Amino acid sequence: MRSSLIRWGLCLTLLLAGLPAVPPDRAQAAGTWYVAPQGNDGQDCLSALTPCQTIQGAIGRAAAGDLIKVAVGSYTSSNTEVVLVDRDLTISGGWEAGFASAVGMSTLDGQQARRGVTVLPGVTAYIERFLIQYGRPTSSGGGVSNQGALTLSAVTIYSSTVAAIGPLGGGVYNTGAITITASTIDDNRAAYGGGLYSSGATVLDHVQVRRNVVTSLIFGAGSLSGGGLDFTDSATTLVRESVLLDNRAEVLNDFGGFTSGMG
Repeated sequence: MRSSLIRWGLCLTLLLAGLPAVPPDRAQAAGTWYVAPQGNDGQDCLSALTPCQTIQGAIGRAAAGDLIKVAVGSYTSSNTEVVLVDRDLTISGGWEAGFASAVGMSTLDGQQARRGVTVLPGVTAYIERFLIQYGRPTSSGGGVSNQGALTLSAVTIYSSTVAAIGPLGGGVYNTGAITITASTIDDNRAAYGGGLYSSGATVLDHVQVRRNVVTSLIFGAGSLSGGGLDFTDSATTLVRESVLLDNRAEVLNDFGGFTSGMG
C-alpha cells in the first residue's frame, strides 16, 4: 500500500526497506584520457594538449578501469544520450583548461532531445562534478538511466523529463545499484518519480531533492506518485541526511513528496 512519508522540506535519515544498499567501488584508474570543448576526437586524447572533443570519443578509446577527465564546458550529442557508459570507468568533470585542478562543473546538455547519461548492465561507473540538464528521451530516465552500479558525486540533475506516456523517472531511473552523494535533483518531471524512480538498490547521502513534479498534464496518466522520489516494493533504499523540498503532484490526492510500494 502506498504511503506518503515525507512532508516538504523535511530533513531525514531514513531506512526504508531491507538491507542498506552497498555503494559500488570506484573504478580503479589504469589510464587517463582528456576531454575539452576545444578538443578533437581525431587526436590521441592522452594529454591536456591533445584532448577529445566529446566524452563518448574518450570512452571509445578507454579500457575498463580508466579515468576520463573532462574540462569545464558544455557537451552534447546527436545520439540517444550524451554519454553512454558501456565499460567500468571514472568520469571526472569540472577540470580547468590545463587539467591541473578541478574548479567547477562540466555540463551534459540533452537539449530537450536526449538523455544525459546511460549506464549499461554489468558496468561499474563513478561520475563526479557534472550538471546534467534538459534531458528528454522517449524511454525512462530523463537525466540518468542506470542498469549497472553507478555512483554520482557532486552532480546536479536539472530540468529533465521523458517524452512519452509510460517511461518513469524524470531525473533518474534506476534498476541497478545507485549511490548519489553531495548532489541535487532539481525541477524534473514524470508521471511516476519526478525526481527519481527506483526498483533497485539506492543510497542518497546528503542529497537535495527539490521542485520535482509528477504530472498528468504532459503524460496523460491517471493516478500519479512520487513527485520527489518513487520506490517499488523490490527497492532497497537508504536515505541519509538529505532534504526533500517543494516536490509536488499536479493532481489532487496523489503523492507529491515521496512514495514507496509501487509494484
